[in-house]
Formats: sequence, C-alpha cells, structure tokens
Amino acid sequence: MIRRVERSIGYYAGSHWFQVGVLFALVGVFALWLLEELEEARERVDQQVVEMTVRSMRTGMQFAVGEALLHQNRRKIVADWAGTNPVIWLAAPPHGYRGECSVAESRMMPSRSWCFERESRHLVYRTGKTVYRWQVSDSIGCEDLRWQVVGSTNGPASEMAGLRIEMVKPCGLVPK
Repeated sequence: MIRRVERSIGYYAGSHWFQVGVLFALVGVFALWLLEELEEARERVDQQVVEMTVRSMRTGMQFAVGEALLHQNRRKIVADWAGTNPVIWLAAPPHGYRGECSVAESRMMPSRSWCFERESRHLVYRTGKTVYRWQVSDSIGCEDLRWQVVGSTNGPASEMAGLRIEMVKPCGLVPK
C-alpha cells in the first residue's frame, strides 16, 4: 500500500500570500492617489469652464454695447444695463443654468449650477465646495461665486460705456 502524505502550506505558499498582499496594498495606494488626482483635474477643468464662460459674457457684452452705442446715448446704456443678467450676452446659456432664482433657491442648487438672483442682481455659480480656489491664491470660504454687471458713466474709454462684469467677493472677503 502507498502511504498518503499530508499536505501542508509550505514556505513558498506562504511567501506567495505575502507577495499578493503587498501587491494589493500597492494597487490600493495607487488607486487612491489616482482618484485624488482625477478630482483635482476635474476641479481645474470646472474652474477653466467658469473663467471661459465669464470671459465670453464680457466679450458678448462688449459687442452688444458697441452695437447699442451706434443707436443710443452712453449714459442711457449704463443706466439701463447695470444690474442685468449677463447670460443674455451669450449665444447659449452655460451648462447647468437654471434661469432666475431667489436667494433661497440659489442656496439649494446642486453643485456646478448657475442662476441669476433677482434680489441681489448677481449671477451665481454654485461650486458645491466650501473652499474653492479662484485665480491663483484666493481661497474663498463660500459655496458659490458671484458676478454682477456694474456701470460707471465716468469710467475709462477702454471700458465700453463704463459697463463691466466684476466678481463679487462673497462672505465679506476683501480682495488681495
């Protein structure tokens, strides 16, 4: 009769389990790092989309003001257009634009959404983050970014009819 040999986990089998454990740990750390980098890239893309949208609004406003200056008086344009919704100067509203809203509605918007607050006359972009890095060094401790159309009849000639779209610093922060 042939004698049966008991099988046991030997040295090599144990070392393979250790290698697999180390491999899974390294893959897990790499996956977490990759997810963090992807989130940062998404935030940078969102910031660039917002900047390009505001830049397009400014360009559209300049074209509209130039056309209106041919037909109207400069002071009337400033008086009529200050505080208006700058989205009207875009060919199409930005992605996530919800139209006019109240202050309460703007606070309840999902992240990456736009609306124009009727009461404050501000264009609001909801970031969904409590800290949003805007332009290189500003950290804003609010969940939204705001712009408004302001007018000045004694502005420099480079500002078309004294109108400009400027960012409103939320939460009482003072520009650096």
